[in-house]
Amino acid sequence: MLASAMYFSDYSSTITELNYRNITVIDFALVKDENLSPESLYMNLEGNDLTFMPANFSSYFPHIERIILTYNWRLSFPLNGSPFLRSPSLIELFCERCGINEIFTQSLRRLPNLEYLRLRENQIIRIAPHSFRKNGNLQDVDLSFNKLSIVPAEMLKGLRRIKVLDLSNNPHLGVVNDTPFLASDVLKVLKCNYCGFTKSYEETFSVLPNLKELHLKGNQILTVPYLPVPVVLIARQGFQQASGRNELFNDSEHRNSYWG
Repeated sequence: MLASAMYFSDYSSTITELNYRNITVIDFALVKDENLSPESLYMNLEGNDLTFMPANFSSYFPHIERIILTYNWRLSFPLNGSPFLRSPSLIELFCERCGINEIFTQSLRRLPNLEYLRLRENQIIRIAPHSFRKNGNLQDVDLSFNKLSIVPAEMLKGLRRIKVLDLSNNPHLGVVNDTPFLASDVLKVLKCNYCGFTKSYEETFSVLPNLKELHLKGNQILTVPYLPVPVVLIARQGFQQASGRNELFNDSEHRNSYWG
């Protein structure tokens, strides 16, 4: 019985729940008043009124692995381009429905072990080309429901573990010209549902050699995109005028793309 109680105590000390508390700043006073444990692994700060993250955050929580900052409407990445957060241990970062409008080159530089990044439903209009260059462990990035009109084709360069990128519901995002839309040797799933795609070129998806799924629902492309490798093409809407069959012919060396 004692062993169970001790386990529960240790487990509780790794979880910090501070959601919907009208917190405006994270500082020593908060840490002291709330008796927050430096052993915290998970921190929920959802629904507060934060505008920035302190530069010395990792000194308070040196082992933190997951932070939820969703619904902090005024929270954004520093406009001077400095790092948003410094934490060598962080693995998952949730900043959904915040006030982020741009990802600068240095915004995420101090998060070397980040694997999962959730920036859904912000106001992001621009991503610097090298924004993720120091996040070599990134596996899954969600940038859906923002205001992107273009993404840097090389922004995933150097990310050897990236598997999923979701750009869905950026309604002005589309193909600008006959250059590659995105380049990655390892990306497996690309989601661009309900974006602004009206056309594609042979070069558009030509430098995604390990892509397994391409999601293009809700776009207005009337021809099947050129896909250099066998890919599951999920495009229930937007291709109906090109073919009424469930299996769409893909001229990429006689491979087939499948209607999701």
